[in-house]
Amino acid sequence: MDIHTHFTLKRAVLLALFLAAVIFTRFYNLGHTARFTQDESSDLVRMRQYYTERKLSLVGPISSDNSKVFSSLTYYMVMPFAAATGFEPIGPVYGTAFWGVLTAVVLLVVTAQVNRRFLVPGALLLIVWLPLVEMSRWAWNPHFVAFWAGLGLLVYFARKKLGSLSFALVGFFFGMMFHHHYLSLIAVAPLMLYFTMQLWQQKQYRDIALMAGGYFFSIVPFLLFDLRHPPGLFFTQYLLGGSTPHVETTLTLELLWEHAARNLRIVFESSLAQEIWYLPLGLGVAATLWADVKAKQYNTIVWLTPLLTLFITGLFLNDFQARYVYPAIAFLYVWMLLPRKKFAAAARNVVFGVLLISALSSIHKELTVTKVPPDIYSFTKASHFIADTITEHQLVNPNIAVLASKDSAPLAEKYRDVVRMYQAGVRELNEYDATENLFVVSTSDEARVRSDESNAMVYFSKSELRDVYEVENSNWKVYWFSF
Repeated sequence: MDIHTHFTLKRAVLLALFLAAVIFTRFYNLGHTARFTQDESSDLVRMRQYYTERKLSLVGPISSDNSKVFSSLTYYMVMPFAAATGFEPIGPVYGTAFWGVLTAVVLLVVTAQVNRRFLVPGALLLIVWLPLVEMSRWAWNPHFVAFWAGLGLLVYFARKKLGSLSFALVGFFFGMMFHHHYLSLIAVAPLMLYFTMQLWQQKQYRDIALMAGGYFFSIVPFLLFDLRHPPGLFFTQYLLGGSTPHVETTLTLELLWEHAARNLRIVFESSLAQEIWYLPLGLGVAATLWADVKAKQYNTIVWLTPLLTLFITGLFLNDFQARYVYPAIAFLYVWMLLPRKKFAAAARNVVFGVLLISALSSIHKELTVTKVPPDIYSFTKASHFIADTITEHQLVNPNIAVLASKDSAPLAEKYRDVVRMYQAGVRELNEYDATENLFVVSTSDEARVRSDESNAMVYFSKSELRDVYEVENSNWKVYWFSF
């Protein structure tokens, strides 16, 4: 075996190991760890409707306060997996994991383009890094931004090989991020401005036009929808001021400082699972930035501008969550990859090392613990029992509640969505007084459930217990009360 064959075989084995590890961290134990709330249940119902009606629509996820409407792109990306499982709650999660695997592969290729010396540590981080793992194990529209960002980066760093249409694809892929979260527009704006300035200096005006055209092409469906459906749902209602629910209306200097501290904490939380690593990471980033400035490597700092822009935008919002940081994750990864020398390289290695150690120490919890109970497995079993019981016994005016448990949604909105999808009728959440059969999902015993002081149980504290369904290999159960 010659040296070339040896290295080719070695690379193939390493790539196979990388793929196996990524698939494992994305797919393992999804039924017992993936989040499923009313956001996901309403998405599932709408996906099934579009599928059965063979309907193409731009209308996708709708925020719980009905103030924002997102693109349906997420639906169509995971719909094949939902359909393959008969639109069970786990289906879209499988789709999310699939795209999460592709995201890791794309970013590994980006790693090879930017800094081949970091292929091994980069691959390790891509396998276990908290934001990438979490985005791959929760079927939610903000979690697909890293995939499109990765494609844009892949094309940008391979632009000399790909030819004249490279910047059109860069603009298009960055624009596709907007379909999953509106803040992506703000995240990629400084980078696209930087690219434009570079191209202008090189007198490559055609590439500037191609990049702008690619971005515009990706968002033109929103414009067409709003023009055809006045007053519109996307730009007219949200971006142009029709509905800005999270903007802080009474900003003070003190409040700005509070928001800055909050945003900084969220930035750390988005990448680290334990607070003990916040200070080392912060010092590592600060030292790397200082070294980059001292070495006049300003081209490295530009890759932090998406995160900085989102941070500054968050100062003016009364709410800031990890999903607001996700549009910058792929660019933050590139910032860490960029070649550096001496102290700058050592400081960057500290950042990389802190993220990797933290991710390795938290990956077991990510793959085994349900952050938002109940787990999808228990939820699905309970929902099937409720729907089957309603259908089999032709129950009159049934209703559902979730009591005496760690589920934070006692009105059981997600159960209503899924049970109705199984063709079983259920009363509304404000109609417990018109209910004759109540299904209570809980982790407590009968006495604790009957003594619950919720509005749902007031009418059924003295009712007959018709049946108790205990989910196998779970502490969740369903009580069927009836008059």
